[in-house]
Amino acid sequence: MNWKKPLAWLTLWSILLLCFPAAIQAASGDKKVRLPDFPVLINGQTLDNQKLKYPFFVYKDITYLPLTWEYTRALAIALYFDQEKGLQLSRGGGQLSGRFIGWKKEVFRPDLSGSNPRNRAYTATLPDFPVTISNNYIDNGNEAYPLLEWNDVTYLPLTWKYAHDMLGLELVWDENKGLNIVGGEQQVLGAIYYDDVDYLYMYPELVTEPGRGGLKVKKSLEETPVWMTEEETGELRKRVEELERKNAGEPVSLETKDDGLYYQGLRLLTKEQITVSPGEAGMAEIRGLKGARFELPSA
Repeated sequence: MNWKKPLAWLTLWSILLLCFPAAIQAASGDKKVRLPDFPVLINGQTLDNQKLKYPFFVYKDITYLPLTWEYTRALAIALYFDQEKGLQLSRGGGQLSGRFIGWKKEVFRPDLSGSNPRNRAYTATLPDFPVTISNNYIDNGNEAYPLLEWNDVTYLPLTWKYAHDMLGLELVWDENKGLNIVGGEQQVLGAIYYDDVDYLYMYPELVTEPGRGGLKVKKSLEETPVWMTEEETGELRKRVEELERKNAGEPVSLETKDDGLYYQGLRLLTKEQITVSPGEAGMAEIRGLKGARFELPSA
């Protein structure tokens, strides 16, 4: 039997391994991905995945989000890249809110200049830089669902750990509508300052139009919150302040003794009740006590 030919091929293959180790390693890091066979939405807006310049992919049954400027801004993901630290992701990107007039949510306009046929074979690769999400280093090479790269754009796997726990996104699945990725919502309802039988009255965290003051919210949540004018809010605040003054009580002096807290010889609290350890879990530290006397209505 002639062994020279097999030995020659083995020698040639060994030489190729020595000459091209990087190319072979890169090939082994390639990941086959596919276009999703269900609709994908950003904040309720359905996307035409076949026309997106950077489409959504599916790898091992997990949807991958392209981390472009448009997507990260719409979903309030802060993205920063450093040559040494690599890619850093955290919550809080996107348009900032505030209590000022004229704010309104930006329209999300995805880039539809792409062409992504379903029958095409798509291949992504592992990024060659470190990845940190919400100050957590990601050992990307050993992750079951690693971050990937396609056409020089990094893709984030929308696992519950990354999307929900670390970046604060909501993932809503519907059999008919598909996957809705929700993020970047701006808080409107603020602190409650008054209530009556049916409604809560709240300060706004965000004012979008001139003349708006507070918000009136049905306790049953059966109605959409209603904006109150600045005049209506001001009148209600005056009533609240009058009630606060009326119910404030008359300030009185309290006396602290070795065995507790007293008012005119009457012990109100024991020493144990007013001594709280600030280091005890779940307990607040009492820094000072003030007294007020309230007149009770006669029977």
